[in-house]
Amino acid sequence: MISELLKLFKATAARFGFPEWLVNEIVFLLVLLGFVFFVLRQLYKALKWFFLWNNQRKLNRDLHPYYSKSDVERTTKYFIPVKHQSVAPSIDAELGSSYISSPKEELIPFFLKKAFKNDKDDNKYYLILADSGMGKTTFMINLYIRYKNAFRLPFAPQKYDIKLFPLGYPNILEDIDKVKDKENTIL
Repeated sequence: MISELLKLFKATAARFGFPEWLVNEIVFLLVLLGFVFFVLRQLYKALKWFFLWNNQRKLNRDLHPYYSKSDVERTTKYFIPVKHQSVAPSIDAELGSSYISSPKEELIPFFLKKAFKNDKDDNKYYLILADSGMGKTTFMINLYIRYKNAFRLPFAPQKYDIKLFPLGYPNILEDIDKVKDKENTIL
């Protein structure tokens, strides 16, 4: 296919009267540009794979023994972003309610941009409530991962550390007591 494109390009250039040396220069530059693009694309894929692999390794280490490697991989691979709203759906659905509609916002960006960064916010505690099997643990693992991977300037520490503990785990209160900097830890 590439050789056919080169023949077409050379035939078109010859039809317009371009000298052969100029056509050869342009073909060389196009091939060189294509090669550079290919190398950069492969380098990007390799770096992306390495960072994802390294990140997954760190997360598996951080979340062990509470969550297995397969739990972390499954919850990150199949996660569907969750939205929240400030008005309960039962109130919003009532006829004659004063709300035309309630604003819905993705939950992870809400925590990353507002709840975790706003020092003036009076809301110190947040509860994630839903029926069993609705994705609370999956959401929490993905929030943990996104917070750990949030962009920050090189060598700039994160303002808060973050810990994820399943409350049903035996002796979890002792593990929570072992947290060193409690005032600057998101639990």
